[in-house]
Amino acid sequence: GRGESFRFKLNGKDLFARGANLVPASAIDPLNTDDTQVLLLAREAGMNCLRVWGGGHYASDRTLELCDKYGILIWQDLPFGCGLYPWDEPFLANVEAEVADQARRLRGHVSLALWCGNNECDEGWWNWGWSSIPSIEKVSDKVRKGYETLFEKRIPQALKINDPGRPYISTSPRHGGGRVAAYNEGDLHDWGLWHGREPFSRAPSKTGRFVSEFGFQSFPAPSTLTEWIASQDRNDPRFANHQKQPVAYELIGQYMGMEGLRTVKPEQFAYATRWLQAEALRTHISAHRLDPDCAGSLIWQMNDPWPGISWSLVDFNGVPKPAYFAVKRAFANEAVDLAFVDDRVIAKTIGNAKGIRLALLDIDGKILFEASQNQQTETHLSASIGACYALAESGPHRIIRAIPALFRPANANVGASQYTLTARKGSKDISGMTEVTVEAQGVVIGISFEPTAPFAYPSDGLFDLLPGEKQIVRLRLRDPKRDWRESFKVMSWHDLVVGWGPLKASER
Repeated sequence: GRGESFRFKLNGKDLFARGANLVPASAIDPLNTDDTQVLLLAREAGMNCLRVWGGGHYASDRTLELCDKYGILIWQDLPFGCGLYPWDEPFLANVEAEVADQARRLRGHVSLALWCGNNECDEGWWNWGWSSIPSIEKVSDKVRKGYETLFEKRIPQALKINDPGRPYISTSPRHGGGRVAAYNEGDLHDWGLWHGREPFSRAPSKTGRFVSEFGFQSFPAPSTLTEWIASQDRNDPRFANHQKQPVAYELIGQYMGMEGLRTVKPEQFAYATRWLQAEALRTHISAHRLDPDCAGSLIWQMNDPWPGISWSLVDFNGVPKPAYFAVKRAFANEAVDLAFVDDRVIAKTIGNAKGIRLALLDIDGKILFEASQNQQTETHLSASIGACYALAESGPHRIIRAIPALFRPANANVGASQYTLTARKGSKDISGMTEVTVEAQGVVIGISFEPTAPFAYPSDGLFDLLPGEKQIVRLRLRDPKRDWRESFKVMSWHDLVVGWGPLKASER
């Protein structure tokens, strides 16, 4: 396409960057730089690139050592984020000395792929009105020249001397959000999702050349909420210190409306945020990977420095959110995509997946229509009267979703439990984890084992099953002798759509 590419090359070959933004491990203990668990989770999710965000600090030696070992590239922002900085000579000299010191410390690591001058400082100048602030407007030319001296002259000069040959860009993103050039040149911070309140379906039209930030907010695990807030109710005053965006719940409510979700209990709302985050990331990662001009998909954000409601994949206690498992599947070498466009449903393969099957199912999971192709297949929704669900499948990779155009509030109790959970006596594997078998009696979408006790972790989440299918989930418990139900609550998409059902033929 038109524009300029932005991509990593590894050993002479183009690399699609799959990853996330890494933030400090703790805002409570600034000396805590242990990213070991987070890096292991990144590797297990198929990530090959992490951006060390400019609002934090430099990557530790241990972080770079593990990334060397795991094959994860590091994009290192210098610690300048979302602000204006001095440009007097003592400050510039101090920055040069710091950059030289850090470059010499990190340059021996093969995982260090890119230096970046700052996070969103240039965007703030051009798009957030900084140049029009009364105290700055009269000297804006001098302030801008100071910015250029710092990030376009002195810092790159220090890097050229101390880490020659390593790529450097002065700022991220290259252009501000909403500008046409942002989608054709450089990297993109895509906040039309979330801040812009744009629907998930907009993803294919907003891919850019390299998406270095995009995300969606969600609640941490129930066990983390209980430990730090002692409540799951967002209206509880104790939540105030753990939610830093004033309009977040309004945004979540709007997205719930777009996706046809409804909640009554606090635990349902909390789970709805986790489901929405997973869908937002899945749809956008798929769009990024399917666009041949897009060469990177870095999620905001990988981890949490504070026990709050945030955009992270892994909460402050180290518990992977349900979105983590959705991202793991979306980043896999073989993946599938399922999308609804106007009156069509489209299934596509991603990566190395071979062959795609598309099926339309009724409310009980009976196949009403199916077709198979090599890479992409689609059909008009009118192809099957009574269809309720669409399925995209390639080998073991699968997505099942309700068909939005054929769903509406009704008396049909779609939210009724359609699965059973069994744990055989003594069903511990060799690592001491409890094995629970999920068996579906009907179509089941988005099964999630929500940890309600400390140090409880599931091996998988947000998977979909057809009637008669089984799947084993391994659960790590603090006390393996206790009943696993004391440490987990199982939920699914069906808990968020009670009372919804398929349209009758006469209503279409």
